[in-house]
Amino acid sequence: MIEGQYDIPNIVKSIKKIIRTNYPYITKNWKEDIVAGNTVQKFDFNINLTHSKNYLSLLGLYDSYFRKLDIKGRIDSYKNELSLASGILFSKSKRLSAGLTAPDDFQ
Repeated sequence: MIEGQYDIPNIVKSIKKIIRTNYPYITKNWKEDIVAGNTVQKFDFNINLTHSKNYLSLLGLYDSYFRKLDIKGRIDSYKNELSLASGILFSKSKRLSAGLTAPDDFQ
């Protein structure tokens, strides 16, 4: 669910702009295409997923899954603010990505 003022085609660029503005030392190698102009993103979001199914395979985490993921947050590009909170009931990961194996505690 998304409530507020948002421009879907520019959400990712706006988030990247907020992160770049607040953490320039981390994002110094990012492309300049992140500037979204005067697009205003000011919204709250709430995402609830009961099972990951194939979502994590998109990130290269083929042997990983979760149950009951809740993500809540707010994006305000006018104030350069991004807040995020999440909770997960259960997760399992055998591989982190690209052949990296998780520590034994997580297998």
